[in-house]
Amino acid sequence: MKDKKGKIIAGIEIVRNITESERLKRELTESEKKFRNLAEESLVPLIANGKVKGILEVFHRSIIMPDKDLLTSLKPSEAK
Repeated sequence: MKDKKGKIIAGIEIVRNITESERLKRELTESEKKFRNLAEESLVPLIANGKVKGILEVFHRSIIMPDKDLLTSLKPSEAK
């Protein structure tokens, strides 16, 4: 605030404690990293006729350790 002559006579200062907010952001970031690592390292078995025929890497979408019979039994899906 200024007086009639323009001299500053008062001011307003706002202070906010962001400690809790920053802690929660850090915890969320750590949780996301853990989930991402878990998901990226997950493998899904490919099963045909009750037998594991290969393993699918979830995020890379590539078959590792494929079984020859599985590859010959895969058919492309038809777009509708």
